[in-house]
Amino acid sequence: GNLNSTIYYSYTENDFSLLTIIDDNSINQISKPLNFIDKHDFGLRESYNQNISEWWQTFNSLSVFYSKSISNNINTERTTEGLGAFIFSSSTISLNENKTFSGSIDLFYSFPSTYGISKNKNTFSTDIGLRYVTLDKKLKLNLSVRDIFKTNRNVWVEKINNIKIKRSNFQDNQVIKISVVYDFGDNKIQTRSIKSQNNDEKSRSN
Repeated sequence: GNLNSTIYYSYTENDFSLLTIIDDNSINQISKPLNFIDKHDFGLRESYNQNISEWWQTFNSLSVFYSKSISNNINTERTTEGLGAFIFSSSTISLNENKTFSGSIDLFYSFPSTYGISKNKNTFSTDIGLRYVTLDKKLKLNLSVRDIFKTNRNVWVEKINNIKIKRSNFQDNQVIKISVVYDFGDNKIQTRSIKSQNNDEKSRSN
């Protein structure tokens, strides 16, 4: 297997975010984009890929991070900070002996985290796929389904004007995709051309 580790730090000054403000004279909410956040991010990423067998390959990654945001807007909390993490695991399995038919499954889980002035709830998603290769690897048929269980739902909390506001994004992230790819290149012609050029070079050298 192959293990990779990354440690990072980033600082963003006057970062952009969509801010929703409650009007003092009514119950109306006004959302507008503003630059008002100075943000510090620290993190550690670990990834590991391994061929468990001739027919099973995996890739796994773990990210742990700490985010601290300082707001310059009087309607929000001065400081929002906290830990976060997410896990990703991908497996590809060959379903026949000559490895022309394969399946894949991707799992993603995000723990509760902090981003900007928001406190994000946990999310989870599962993607699956099938792939078939034929005609001397020229024709590739792919079928994939993203978020098959419809669990990828974003929910977050913001504190504005000393009021905690819970928001959610329940858009349908499930996507079914079918693709057909055909390579019109002629491998035999390319091979003959390379051999011909090599023979010409040998003739000139002699």
